[in-house]
Amino acid sequence: MNIITLFVIAVAMLLEGFGIWMLLGIDADEPSTRYKLLWLGALILTHWFGAIAYVIYRSWSPIERPPQFHQRNVALLKQGLNPQTGRS
Repeated sequence: MNIITLFVIAVAMLLEGFGIWMLLGIDADEPSTRYKLLWLGALILTHWFGAIAYVIYRSWSPIERPPQFHQRNVALLKQGLNPQTGRS
């Protein structure tokens, strides 16, 4: 094998790994099943082109998530205390 063949194999493996990473990202990040199926179809049909399209789409329109509170912070807020200091 020459160096060009090894380079092409390495790039192909990196692109497939990137596609799998985006597949896992779609499963974890997309809020609805409809969008999960849409992006899954795009990834299956276009492989890493779909993965690149997903990254570009998500960079332009990030998913808005409500802030996550630890249970202790929620309990402190219910008591009227500041979660950072534990005092009122």
